[in-house]
Amino acid sequence: MQIRFGFGLDGIKPKRTHTAIGEKEVGPIGFLSVLETQCGIAPVTDSLATRIIQYLGCLKACDTPDRFYHLSLATDQFNVAKTLLQWRDGWYESGWDGLFSSGVSGRLADMAAVEQLAAKKVSLGFGQRQQTILAMLKTQKTQIERVVLLDRPSDFSPLWRQILQSFDVTEQPALLPAAPLGKDLHRLQSTLAQLAAESLNKGEDGSVHKTKLVGDHSFVVVKARSKAISARLISQWLASQAPNNSDKTVAVLTGGDGVAMDDALSAVHLPRLGFEKASPWRPILQVLPVALELLWEPLNPDMLLQFLMQPVGLLPGRIRHPLAKVVANAPGIGGEQWRQTLTDLLEAEKNREDYSDGRFKQLQADLAYWFAAPRYTPKAGLPLDIAKQRTLKVASWLEQQQPRWEDEAMRALLGAAYGQASELNAALSNLLADGTTHIQPEQLRYLLDQLTGSGIGIVDQYAECVSGQPQWLVGARQPDSFNQTVNTLVWWDFRALPLQSAYPWSRQERQQLNRHGVLLPDLDRQLQRQALSWLKPINAASERLIIVLHEDEEAYHPLWDQICSCLENWQEIKAEDSVLRGDPIRVFDSLTPVKADDKPLVGLSRWWRLGAGEGLAPREQESYSSLEAFFYSPYQWVLRYKAGLTAGMLQSLGDGNLLKGNLAHHLYERYFIENGGLLTSETADRAALNNWFDQVIHTLLAEEGAVLLQPGRLAEKEQFIDTARKSLYELIRQLKTANVVHIEMEQAQEAPFFGGNLRGSIDMKVTNADGKEAVVDIKWGGAKYHKDSLQGNTHLQLVTYSYMRQKNSAAKQWPAVAYFVIKDGGAMLAQNTDYFPEAIAIKPDTDESHAVIWRKMQTTWEWRRKQLDRGLIEVSVSGTEAAADSDPGEAALTIPKASDAFNDYKVLTGWGEWR
Repeated sequence: MQIRFGFGLDGIKPKRTHTAIGEKEVGPIGFLSVLETQCGIAPVTDSLATRIIQYLGCLKACDTPDRFYHLSLATDQFNVAKTLLQWRDGWYESGWDGLFSSGVSGRLADMAAVEQLAAKKVSLGFGQRQQTILAMLKTQKTQIERVVLLDRPSDFSPLWRQILQSFDVTEQPALLPAAPLGKDLHRLQSTLAQLAAESLNKGEDGSVHKTKLVGDHSFVVVKARSKAISARLISQWLASQAPNNSDKTVAVLTGGDGVAMDDALSAVHLPRLGFEKASPWRPILQVLPVALELLWEPLNPDMLLQFLMQPVGLLPGRIRHPLAKVVANAPGIGGEQWRQTLTDLLEAEKNREDYSDGRFKQLQADLAYWFAAPRYTPKAGLPLDIAKQRTLKVASWLEQQQPRWEDEAMRALLGAAYGQASELNAALSNLLADGTTHIQPEQLRYLLDQLTGSGIGIVDQYAECVSGQPQWLVGARQPDSFNQTVNTLVWWDFRALPLQSAYPWSRQERQQLNRHGVLLPDLDRQLQRQALSWLKPINAASERLIIVLHEDEEAYHPLWDQICSCLENWQEIKAEDSVLRGDPIRVFDSLTPVKADDKPLVGLSRWWRLGAGEGLAPREQESYSSLEAFFYSPYQWVLRYKAGLTAGMLQSLGDGNLLKGNLAHHLYERYFIENGGLLTSETADRAALNNWFDQVIHTLLAEEGAVLLQPGRLAEKEQFIDTARKSLYELIRQLKTANVVHIEMEQAQEAPFFGGNLRGSIDMKVTNADGKEAVVDIKWGGAKYHKDSLQGNTHLQLVTYSYMRQKNSAAKQWPAVAYFVIKDGGAMLAQNTDYFPEAIAIKPDTDESHAVIWRKMQTTWEWRRKQLDRGLIEVSVSGTEAAADSDPGEAALTIPKASDAFNDYKVLTGWGEWR
């Protein structure tokens, strides 16, 4: 067997694939794996997270107050263990034998003391595996006949050089500038080589004489603001060159995320090169972390919503999705809406055609397990046996799911998620074995992050080839991977790279390490080797080099600074200008990019017209909300109620004033329901009220307002509690002064009206000792807005509810109306003090009864109805001008010029300069 060995060869290689028997081209990881197989050594399968846990146990076992890591370990044990494990692994790769004799610093002595235990308990690191191979090669033969080094022997570590002494080694000469003399590309290659060798001509002032290029298209720089645009331009050019490239090799080297490049190639029917963008956020990879997050107190409603909204989840979608809607409206578990929805869902399960008693009982058990299990505070920590139990539950579910999917990509994702769950279980078992009983949330999240790492790529997107066609297009991610020439190189996303950082040990400690055989790589030499590796793809190009720079990067590749320092007059293209205009690009063989179609956004229009009112017929049933849209924003009425356009399944948690208003409303409702809707001296007693409030408020927040229990929101939560308490006091005071004796909350109403049937729910209907009714609408804030509506007789919601009570009550009278505004301690707002003597009275501008206002509403409805019957829909948004048809006349409501302050359909109504 022949091994071709070099740096950068453990990933995608920039060469045509070919059939080879007895030959491998590998990097350090691949070569070590081959050697272990040849020597019969079992592979090391433990993850980094598992090794961190193992080493952490050793650090704890050896910990005393005088250890150098003692205080840090008590503060951040996992990061300390990871850092010291990296020290240890690095030393082994540099030749450490695990021992230090006398004459070393306290830190090194402590590390040696820990290593006496770690050598037995911690899975082997890369350097230890190398040392094991080195020892076995002294007595054991392999089938490797020759090793061809693709990099300089001196660039390899001492351990690798010792291993290589066991084989017949030959060196492949370094790549020299491949472009022909006289070409700009050759000038670039030779000038950069001279710069690296410090042999460039300099002026008297020490400045470098820049090499001037002639512009022969062999070296081109593309600058772009958008990676999508640059990828589109490059892929179109490559597609145009495909017929001429069957006997050539074109390499695409990506500096970072090459997925955008692959997507662009696929769009022009070229094969994907196999670039990946790993992500830990694949939905299936989030099942385990989210399931564990549900164990913390207070419950994180964001995690609960994610648990319910995942595309693939631990409960059936028909159960999770309705509950997600509940949580989005009332963040928490256990509220009235939650309980009612669960009851309805379980009843629906009983009515399924495929109902099974066993499956139904299992569903009940699963619901209790995921939502009613005990939760634990961060201070106390999560018991490790509980964490293991939940991890195993998820692992079992993942294992059961795999055979149910025919899609190979999904099965691969499930397999990866199962592997992570199994590794977490192993890590938790190691912690338990070391005597740890509880784990803090940040520690558990750290373990999950280590296990997930950078995640996994999109499993159904991989390198492709075209049947019957030669493989002329190849990809690469590492500059080090170039060891043979290519005709054209596209270096896409030419961005900055992380450089070797300084060692964390003092000069004295480095000398002590050196005396004990730990030969740390020289940092200057490491940087020089890295700089030379950047030249490998440059020198590999024989005909053309294209460098693509993205202006959104914080910094460009260091090689760009070198190019700018010693060359000038290169050919440069602005990608956006070329693609958007569709102009021919001379330096790209007169490529004419496919011009991006200029499709302007639809402009604003005051009126939409549909033929003869098709699809705009009256609805059988309306509510106040739909009536308001019908009057003021007919476009919203059409889009919401006739077109059926509503928010999608992606839910967001209720928060802010809307949530606080709902919470306060439900608090009032619970209070009056528990007291039978009666207001007596006993139920209104201040001390009793305080006692009841204290018992109820925290439960209410946990069930329906858990967002206010999250870290960082303590002040907001306390402010809400104070406001809710004071407003309840004030509401009861207002009711007592009005001599109210009976209260009904959320009373459903239904009545016929001029447009069909009207339905609604009255927040609060009260009756005083004289038997007279009043309707109270509860609002969180907006006192000024509601005062203005009372003053201008535009309080249409209250009038609508009053109308329904007038229709439905035995007295057939229009009841009094008022707003109760919760914020700032509560305020009752009414047009007079006839019913509520202590209300803030807002005198209306005109003396109009509810009946008169209702007739105006009817006139307005008839006016809008006629417009819709003719197919006319008014789009009353800012930026449009009202016309004669926008005025319903004096007998109707006053219609504002624009009505789009709350507009879910803003992007559908057109665009203008004002937007």
